[in-house]
Amino acid sequence: MGRTRVELWGELASAPELRVTPSGLPLLNFLIECGSSNEPLRVRVMMTGEGCREHARELSEGKQVRVVGSLRRIVRTDKAGMGTEELTVVAAELAPLTESKE
Repeated sequence: MGRTRVELWGELASAPELRVTPSGLPLLNFLIECGSSNEPLRVRVMMTGEGCREHARELSEGKQVRVVGSLRRIVRTDKAGMGTEELTVVAAELAPLTESKE
């Protein structure tokens, strides 16, 4: 089965979090809010690679962005050992926008 390509335009709902994996790979995580103000949709976005460092410096909460990537199912385990699944966009492209979202 192929990957599902998605393109989202929206506002950063949280400041991006930059981490480095044990193997030294930069990893950027953030939430993007898209949709209408009546029915906002928050989507988790994850990006890897050297470009993450620059994005982490230039992006902040409330900034308008465009994200292109693919959907991936991520299982997160809480402290009690309970796993929850969530859909995450794995970004291949991330671009700040200067215009307001419609």
